[in-house]
Amino acid sequence: MKGKTHLLLGILMLVIIIFAFNSVVLPLGALFFSIVLFIIGSILPDSDSNNKGSLIFVFTQDAMNRASRREFHKKKNLDGVEILIAVMDFILIVFGIILWPIALITNQSEKLIMKYTGRPRGHRESLHTIFGILVTSIFWSLIAFILYLSVSTARFNLGILLLFGISLFISQLFHLIEDKIKDPSWKISWK
Repeated sequence: MKGKTHLLLGILMLVIIIFAFNSVVLPLGALFFSIVLFIIGSILPDSDSNNKGSLIFVFTQDAMNRASRREFHKKKNLDGVEILIAVMDFILIVFGIILWPIALITNQSEKLIMKYTGRPRGHRESLHTIFGILVTSIFWSLIAFILYLSVSTARFNLGILLLFGISLFISQLFHLIEDKIKDPSWKISWK
């Protein structure tokens, strides 16, 4: 399945989950972090792409190319649609800048995960296993939690740490399920 499809389905699932749990009160920063982690998790398993052609690797370059093709800076009066497009391009660039190091680190972590799974390096291998998404969910949720604590006034809260981990794990699990739907011969496995 294409990265854009994973991303769109991940955002759709996120909207459903937010509406399902709209009575849960969370600090705004924690909600923001969990939403970003959920979106990242929807394409994170594709960090195992050998040719770096996965959406998670090309996001930044694609956003920069789109933004450079626009000629907003030459216009004196921008209409609402042009402003919205410029804002979306900026968000894509920022999101891509965040994704690039995450993808590279996750790609390199595949070497450690391969030792347990015994799988070769490649697409739909170690990072496309339950163990692989569990390890990456734990690692990135800890990093996100440390970042969250450093930019907010919040104190240590195990519930928020779990929220971050669950957000990442569920979105990556959806990714595997989407791949299974696309290719029924491929199997989701523990390792």
